Amino acid sequence: MADTIIEIKVQPRASKNELQGFRGNVLWARTTAAPVDSEANSALLKMLSKVLDVPKTNITIITGIRTRHKIVKIIGMEREEVIKRLTPEEEEK
Repeated sequence: MADTIIEIKVQPRASKNELQGFRGNVLWARTTAAPVDSEANSALLKMLSKVLDVPKTNITIITGIRTRHKIVKIIGMEREEVIKRLTPEEEEK
């Protein structure tokens, strides 16, 4: 199995936790967590882990620990499968 690298833009302190889908090659995400003490990063990893059905240990933030723009690596999943699972159903049509 291959690893996948995706770009994510995160909006902290949002009204709800959600993955909004892709805009171009960038996944947009919102989290209610504040960008303090890596709370927003932890919330993002938790959301990705749940949607992708992989352990949080298989998801790593490569760059962007302190910014809204992040590069994330998902270990052991093909890119096509990652994109499919992260794309909301109404967007797929």
